[in-house]
Order: sequence, then C-alpha cells, then structure tokens
Amino acid sequence: MEDNNTKSIGDSLVSGTKRKGSLVWAALVFGLCLIISVGVFSYTNYYLKITEKATISVSGSIKQAVKSDTVKWTIVFSKTAPINDLKLGYANIKTDRDAVIDFLKKAGIEESSMTVAPVNSMPIQLYSNTGPITPTENIFTQNIYVNSNDVEKIKELARNIDPLINQNVRVDSSYLEYYYSKLPETRVELLGQAVQDAQKRAQKIVEGTGRHLGNLQSAAAGVVQVLPLNSVDVSDYGSYDTSSINKEVMVTVKTVFNIK
Repeated sequence: MEDNNTKSIGDSLVSGTKRKGSLVWAALVFGLCLIISVGVFSYTNYYLKITEKATISVSGSIKQAVKSDTVKWTIVFSKTAPINDLKLGYANIKTDRDAVIDFLKKAGIEESSMTVAPVNSMPIQLYSNTGPITPTENIFTQNIYVNSNDVEKIKELARNIDPLINQNVRVDSSYLEYYYSKLPETRVELLGQAVQDAQKRAQKIVEGTGRHLGNLQSAAAGVVQVLPLNSVDVSDYGSYDTSSINKEVMVTVKTVFNIK
C-alpha cells in the first residue's frame, strides 16, 4: 500500500515539473518574440525617418553669350647692338620706342592708355658644332601695352602696323587679349538661372519615383568658364579665353533638394 502511495506522489512531482518546464519555455519564446517585434518596429520606424529626409543631388548649368568690351594690345620690339656698346643699344631701342608711341598717338590712342615696360637686354648666344660661340651682340627688347575699351579700333590698328615697319622698327610680336569687364555681375545673374536649371532636372528625375520635389537644401557654385562660342573645352579650375571677341560665360552649380 505504501509503495502505491509513494508511486502516486512521485508521478505527481514529475508531472508538476514538466508543467513548470513548459511554462518556462513558453515564457522564453514569448519574450524572444517580443524582442524581435520591438526590433522590427524600431528598424521600420528608423527606415521611415530616413525616407522622410531623403534628398537628391543635381547639377545645373547655364550659358550666356557676351562680347568683349576691353582689349589689351601687346607690342614687342627689339634692336641689336655690339656687345661692348650698351649705349648704342639703349639709344636704338629708345628710337624705336618713340616711333611706336608716335604711331599710337597719331591713331588716336591716349598716352594714358599706354604702359611702357622696362628695357630687357641679353647677349645673343650662338652655337657651332663644337659648342657655344662667344657672343658678339646684345639684343635689346621692350614691350608697350595698350589697354582700351575701343575693341574694334585696336583690332584694326593691330592689323596695320606697316608705318612701323617702314621706319625700320623690328616688331617681334603683336597680339591682342580680349576681356569682358562685366563678368562679376553676369556671374551673379547666371547663378540664379543655374539653380533653376538644376531644379528642373531634379523635378524630372523625382517625377519617375512617384514622389515630390521639396525645398532647396543647399547650393554650391562651381568655377566660371569663359569660353569661345560653341566651345566645350572646360576646365576643373575654370578657364578664361582671351583670344575671341565673342565669348560664352558658363556657370555651374551643385544643388541638394529634399524629397517629399
């Protein structure tokens, strides 16, 4: 009789232990599910926040044709003289300088528009099959710069320097550089148009996603390119063409817009 009672008590203890173990496992599974659910919710919430703050980066650009309104004319002339006669060399170059200045004045160029650079002199180095030859002459070189707003007049004058040649003035080079003096104002004006161009591009891109373009978050101006007409020869550091009277000013801008 005692054995049967003992057996019943033992069975009851085992059964209670099993139920207790099942409850513990159930609690562990429930807790694990809760942790996973919280994690998924947090990730979803974080993802939504990022989506709400999504942005798009777009570059915009604009070009405007301009005409140079200032010109710089560089006239380089030279004379030679025996290497041991500097006085003659400087006298000869002065004669040519006076002839150039007189030529410019007769063409209606004010002396205030001229800049006369210092005289540069150096031996004329010659070489033979055996090596350098001892110099026997010096060359004296001088530059005169003319700055003017009358671009067409200077352009034509630079093409007709025969009077100087007829006076035995040795013109080594004569070249023109054309500039646009209103570049700073034009740049500011074009920046706004470049931002509008970037906004239009961003709008087209966003339309394909089913979302909407938001406000402008930031804008950074790029370098200014001053190019010959129809040129695509841009530089990462900016460029300024001085060889053409008619030019194009190109402005770029990098923008960031919010996406709704």
